[in-house]
This record gives sequence, structure tokens and C-alpha cells, in this order.
Amino acid sequence: MEFVCRPTSKGPNLPTRYLWADDAQESPADGGSFLMRDVFGRTDLATRCVGFIRNVAPSPDAGFGYPSPWAHVPVYLVTGEAQPVVDGDWFSAERGLAGLSERH
Repeated sequence: MEFVCRPTSKGPNLPTRYLWADDAQESPADGGSFLMRDVFGRTDLATRCVGFIRNVAPSPDAGFGYPSPWAHVPVYLVTGEAQPVVDGDWFSAERGLAGLSERH
């Protein structure tokens, strides 16, 4: 299994969308569609939840928009064929464990 990681100032990370961006409350279904649009350029892809990532931020700065100190974020598998339209790299599970486990 491979997944896409986007470059961030703190290193590679999974593409993410905060559901209540700009005080507009979005449902999980809407947030998933918007994330697919942002990452794949389309919203018609079938997905299934394959697990959760724990994001740990014990002392976030004022601009941190996620729950802290822990946020549990669902991870979805795209079950159809799709290519990302965003900058990023494909990560294997082993590379992801090495590159993301310190923060997740």
C-alpha cells in the first residue's frame, strides 16, 4: 500500500482538511469531498476508512487549528484509480512509519 504525503514546513504529512475551516461547519462527508477535490481534482472517488492517525500537539501555537493535545484523524483509502494533482511524494508503509511516526 502506498499513500501520498505533501511537503510541509515540519516535514512530509498526509493531505488533511480541517472540517470547520474559516468557521464554516462542514459535515465529514462534505469535508471528504472537498479533500478529494483538493488532492485529486475530483469528488467521485469511492473510499473506505482504513484507520486513524493520532496527531500529538502538546503545546500548539495560537494558529494551530486542530484539537490538542491529541486529535484522532480518520485515514481513507481511495478504492478507485486516481492520481494526485498536488505536490507530494508516494510513501510506502515503511517510509511512512519512519517519516511520520514522531508526529503521529
